[in-house]
Amino acid sequence: MTFGLHYNQVFYNIEENRFYSFDLDTNSVEDESINGIYEDQLGTLWCRTHSYGCFALKIKDYVIESVKHYTHNPKNRNSLNSDMVSDIIRPQVIDTNAAWFATDVGLDRLDLTTETFTHFYVEDGLPKNDILKLLEDDEGNIWCACEHDIAIYDIRTGEIRGYSDSDGLPFNGFGDRPQQDCKTSDGQLIFGGSDGAIGFYPEHFKKNIVAPQIYLTEFKIFHESIKLDTSIQFIKRIELTYDQNVFSFEFAALNFTNSKKNEYAYKLEGLYEDWIHVGNERVASFAGIEPGEYIFRVKGSNNHGVWNERCISYADHYTTMVGIHLGIYILCNYSSQLHLLYLETSA
Repeated sequence: MTFGLHYNQVFYNIEENRFYSFDLDTNSVEDESINGIYEDQLGTLWCRTHSYGCFALKIKDYVIESVKHYTHNPKNRNSLNSDMVSDIIRPQVIDTNAAWFATDVGLDRLDLTTETFTHFYVEDGLPKNDILKLLEDDEGNIWCACEHDIAIYDIRTGEIRGYSDSDGLPFNGFGDRPQQDCKTSDGQLIFGGSDGAIGFYPEHFKKNIVAPQIYLTEFKIFHESIKLDTSIQFIKRIELTYDQNVFSFEFAALNFTNSKKNEYAYKLEGLYEDWIHVGNERVASFAGIEPGEYIFRVKGSNNHGVWNERCISYADHYTTMVGIHLGIYILCNYSSQLHLLYLETSA
C-alpha cells in the first residue's frame, strides 16, 4: 500500500504492519507535495505533484532502485509542459510505450524511448488547456476531463474532439471538487464532477463524418444588403461600379447537428493565398480592393471538424485568361480595367 505525503512517500507493508518512508529528491528543498500515485502495468510508480512535476519510481523489496524526475524546463520544448500534474496514465491497448500527463496548461505525451514530450493544446482541438483526469478506452483512445468538457484523442488519427453540454452532456462541471474517474469491466468510462458523475460507453460516441455543403446566403455593399434577381447562390454575374469597393459575403454550412460548432475558412486569391480561419464567423468582408482578377473561395466544417475541401461548381460560360472557372462570377468595372471575382464554395 502506498501513500503520498508532503516531501516524501510512504509505503505500508501489510504483512509486516510497518511503514517505509522515502524522500523522492534529497537534493531539493522544494515542496514535493504528492497529489496522486499511479502504478503502471510494469510496476513503475508515477507520483504526480502540485508544483514539482512527476517522479517515476522503480522499487524492489521496499528499496528505491531508480528515480526519474520529469519537470518543466522553459529552455527545452520537449520537456513536461507544466510542473502541476493532475493525472497520469500508461496506455495498455495501443500506445503502450508512452505515458500521458494531464496538466493545467495542456495534455502531454511522454515517449518512453526518447524521453521527450509532445504537447497538445486548445489549438490542437482541446476544449480547454486545463486537463483534470485521463482514461483509456478499449480501443486505445485517450479521454480527458476538462473543467467544463470532455475530449477524446483518437490514437489512430491524432485527432482531438471535444464534447460539452451542447452535445448532450447532462452537466458541465468537472473542476469544482476533487476529481475521480474509473473504467468499468465492461468498458464504461466514468468521470466525476461537481453535480454528479457521467458514465458512457465510448463506442456510442459517433463521429459526424458528413462534410457539410457550403452556401452563399447574402451579398452586401457598404454593409447594405443588395437585392438581386435571384439568390446569390445561383447568380451568374454582378456589375459593380469603381466606387463600390467595400463588399462582403455571408455563407452557411448545411450541418444542423450542434451547428454552433461549425467552422469556416475563406481566401481571396489574388489578394492573399492563405486560408483565413474565422471559427464560426459566417462573414467575409473586403475593402479597397485594387482592380484585378480574384477568386473567392470558402469552405466549412461540421461540428466534429470534418472539412469540405471539394468545390462545387455552378456552370457558367465566362472565359478568362486563367481558363474556364466553374463558379459564380462577379464582374466589377473600374475605368478600363476589370475586377474579375470568382466565387467558389465547397460541396
